[in-house]
Amino acid sequence: MNMKKNIIASAAVFIFCFVTGYWLSAKSSPQSSLQAVQPVPLFTEPVAFTENGVICEIPPSTASVLAEMGVEPAGLDKVKWEMFLHDLGADAVADIDRALDGNTLHMLIRTGQAKNIRAYLNAAYPDIDAADSRGFTPAAYAALYNDSEILKILEESGADVHRKFALEDGRTVDLLNLALRNPDNSLVKFMSFIGNDPAEYLLEQGFSFENGEEYLLDSLQSWRYPKEILKTTNLNAVAHTGNPLFSEALKAGADKDVIRHFLENGVKITAKADLPVLNAAAGNRGIRAADIEKIISMGGNVNGRTAGTRETPLMAAVKNGREDLAEALLAKGADPMLKDAEGETAFDYMSGNADKTERLKKLMNAYRK
Repeated sequence: MNMKKNIIASAAVFIFCFVTGYWLSAKSSPQSSLQAVQPVPLFTEPVAFTENGVICEIPPSTASVLAEMGVEPAGLDKVKWEMFLHDLGADAVADIDRALDGNTLHMLIRTGQAKNIRAYLNAAYPDIDAADSRGFTPAAYAALYNDSEILKILEESGADVHRKFALEDGRTVDLLNLALRNPDNSLVKFMSFIGNDPAEYLLEQGFSFENGEEYLLDSLQSWRYPKEILKTTNLNAVAHTGNPLFSEALKAGADKDVIRHFLENGVKITAKADLPVLNAAAGNRGIRAADIEKIISMGGNVNGRTAGTRETPLMAAVKNGREDLAEALLAKGADPMLKDAEGETAFDYMSGNADKTERLKKLMNAYRK
C-alpha cells in the first residue's frame, strides 16, 4: 500500500502544482493558458496498445503499481486506461480540495478565464457546490467577481444557482444580490461593456427584482439598476438591521434621485429605530437641506438619538461640516447642547477648516439654550 500512497501523493503534488502554478502565472500573464503547463506523468514508462485499443504491453514498473492498487490489467483497454488515469487524477484533486478552503474552483475563478474552468471541470470531479469558510460556492464567487461566462459554465455543469448565502451581517442573499454588490465601478462598467455582467445574465435566467427591498442596498454599492429596483421596492420595509430601509439606503449613500423617490412616494418617517431616518439623512453627504426640512415635516425628530452612541442629527451634520443642514435642523429646534454617550455635544463634532468651524460655532451659539 505504500506504493499506492506514493502514486496518490505524486498525483496530488502534480495537481497542486498544476492549479497553483497556473493561478500564479495567470495573475502575471492574462494570456497564459492551461496548455502552457506541462504535466508530469504519473507512470514513467508508456503503456502500449494494439490498433484495436487493447493493452499489449505493460512495463514491469507499471504492472507492479497496478498490482499494489488492486487493478487487474487484463481487463483494461485504452479507454478504460485513460479513465483510470483520469480517476486517479480526480482523487488527487479531491485530496487537494480537502486541504484547501473550499475547492480549487474558488481559486481558479479568480483568474477570470473561462477556458481554465472548463479544463478543470473536465480534469476532475469536483464538488461544484462546495462552500468555503464563508459559505460561498464557486458560483457565488463568479457572481462577486462579475463574470457571467464562468457563472454560465458552472450552471451548465450542474451548479445550484438558486442557493442562498448567509452574510456576516445576518442577511440571507442569492446570486443576484452578490452580483450587484461589487463596488469596483471600473470593473462593473468594463464587464457590462463586453457583455459579461452576471446580474444581467441572472435576470435573463429568470431572476427578478420582484421584491426590490431585497436588492436595493446591494445595488447602491455598485449603482446598477437602482431605478428598476425602486419600482418594486416597499419603501416602508424594515432592513435586516431592524432599521427602516430608508435609513439604511441613506447610510449606504443614496443619491438625490433615490432620496426623492422615497420622499415623493409615501415613505413614513415616524418609526423609531436604532438609526432614525433623520439621523441617517443628516449623515448623508449628498442630501440637500430641503430634503432635511421635508423629513422633519413628515415626522423626523430633530433631537432623535441613535442607539448606543446617542448621536443627534445635528451632530451628524456638524461632523460632515454641513452648515446648511445644521442651520435647517437648528431652525426646527435642534438642541446643540445635548450630549452623546461620551458626554460630547455638537460643538465637539465640528470638522473642517478654521473658517468653517468658526461659522458653525457661531451658528450653534445663536441657538444655544
